Amino acid sequence: MQCVKEELKDIICNYFTLSIPTHLCAFNTLECLGNLPDSASEVASSKYKFVCGTNLLSGNMLHRTNQWDINILNCKPIVGSILVGVGGAPKADWYTRKLYKKVLSDKYIHSVRDKNAQKLLISLGLKCEYTGCVTMWKLTPEFCNSIPNEKHEKVVFTLTDYNRNPEKDIKMIETIKRNYKNIFFWIQGAHDLEYLKEITDIKNISIIQPDIKEYSNILNDSIDYIGTRLHAGIFAMRHKVRSIIIRVDSRMDVMSECIPNNTISRMNMEKLDNMINNSIETKCNINFNAIERWKQQFE
Repeated sequence: MQCVKEELKDIICNYFTLSIPTHLCAFNTLECLGNLPDSASEVASSKYKFVCGTNLLSGNMLHRTNQWDINILNCKPIVGSILVGVGGAPKADWYTRKLYKKVLSDKYIHSVRDKNAQKLLISLGLKCEYTGCVTMWKLTPEFCNSIPNEKHEKVVFTLTDYNRNPEKDIKMIETIKRNYKNIFFWIQGAHDLEYLKEITDIKNISIIQPDIKEYSNILNDSIDYIGTRLHAGIFAMRHKVRSIIIRVDSRMDVMSECIPNNTISRMNMEKLDNMINNSIETKCNINFNAIERWKQQFE
């Protein structure tokens, strides 16, 4: 969301802005019947309604764990919404298609994170640009050239509590311990530290608390990033930190055309040592022309 606000600041700077949740229900069915009450009416009459969420689009909006908590009866205030770097499923069932057709703008071009979302929107007859994730819009070739190529003596690493592979994660940590003098661990998920303690001795590992400011502070030092957390890695790159991102899920597969080159699969952990000790020239294959085309429609 920090990245979204930064990228949209020139568009929204002259407007009063409201934020409403996606993961929680923002409006109930009763207040969406008839004339909308003041709070919902303000949202409904907004000039722009931007929707953000890296993996927000679902193929089944009746599923109980969807990231966007809306339904056909409570979506009236957000009709005409515009996607900003949103990813998700490549196809959807009948009800979900009907809901998206009702909610998503057919006037504006949407910004999608990956090919799956692009495929879904095209099937709905909606216009979109494949812009990649908003977190990477800052990573221009000029910016990436400012990221160091050579290894530092310090490193901060991450684990993913909900996607565990003790064998491969232990190998990652052992490789890190062999190659760095000062080692830090940032807690991004609620059970990351618990998992770390289960698989290794943390005696010589400094723990960074689960706070974005604390993480930013450590990134301002001469340090490398290694880990399975995708956005922790991209956040590090935005701080001009030499980064190695370990791919552990499908997000990078569907984003394969625009993800940074400094990634390896967790299944190829034997390559990590060589990557750490060789020069890394950071590159992101983002279509910056598509991003500009999307932004220009709001001028």
